[in-house]
Amino acid sequence: MNKYIEPLPEIHQIALKWFEVNAQQVVPYPQNINDDLFLATKAKGIYKPAWSKYSLSIRESLSSPYPDIEPIYRPDGTWLYLYFQEGDNPLERNKYYTNLGLMEAMKDEVPVGVMIQVSPSPNLYKVLGLALVVGWIDGYFIFEGFSYKGEIHNTKTEYSDDLEIENNIDHFNFSQITDTRARIIAAVIRRQGQQKFRKLLLDRYMGKCVITGCEVENILHAAHIIPYQGLTTQHPENGLLLRSDIHNLFDLGLIAINEKTMTVLVSEKLASSGYKQYDGKKMFLPNDQTLWPSTHALEAHRVWAGL
Repeated sequence: MNKYIEPLPEIHQIALKWFEVNAQQVVPYPQNINDDLFLATKAKGIYKPAWSKYSLSIRESLSSPYPDIEPIYRPDGTWLYLYFQEGDNPLERNKYYTNLGLMEAMKDEVPVGVMIQVSPSPNLYKVLGLALVVGWIDGYFIFEGFSYKGEIHNTKTEYSDDLEIENNIDHFNFSQITDTRARIIAAVIRRQGQQKFRKLLLDRYMGKCVITGCEVENILHAAHIIPYQGLTTQHPENGLLLRSDIHNLFDLGLIAINEKTMTVLVSEKLASSGYKQYDGKKMFLPNDQTLWPSTHALEAHRVWAGL
């Protein structure tokens, strides 16, 4: 770890040492070391101090609107953490100086302090320690964390056990490995992002299918109104909690929602089925109208379905 820290200015070394010393400890929100040296900022999850081109730390809060992914700990003490950029549109990453600071840290292999809020009152954080930014994909910065011994995981061989290489390949193709690694990470993002998406909808709709009122959690799906097209479509306003069979019909365009009346529309193709009973029915919606689904998304789906 020291080889990454020692070339840095003294003020930067002092700040990073705090994260090294407090690694894996639960601490109150970190106070500034002196008048000039802050470790984090409450204004943003990513802190890039004015005195450096590098971002110094990242902070995940319990109330964060971003779909950060829980760290993965390895037996050797190293860890992997995916942290979402500032701004919800991956295409606009470079609009934010905080993201650019992390990109600079990735380019020059400068460690970044990482901490995750574990309690809002009292305000407590678990300090994961120091990590290198080793990649960025679909809005996520990928952090490889140092172990308590100061060792870093061999990021170039990460996920190699998950690769299926055909026996008839004549030569080792490193680009194939890295491309597959990116796909694996993307799959992890989608899978865990979907879990968070479903949890948000379960909470928002109180564990009830918005059309049938079914409360059997095992058969309730987190349905996208606009089909999944990356992270930006994982917003809860683009989601409905639907019973599994209703979800299939919704995706097929046989059921839609009138966005003006928030009532169910059932295709004439289902006229002779039991699903016709839901035609014209009011959706089960939260009392707080700010938690309702996007009318623009519902309209787009209804128009596509031709209902």
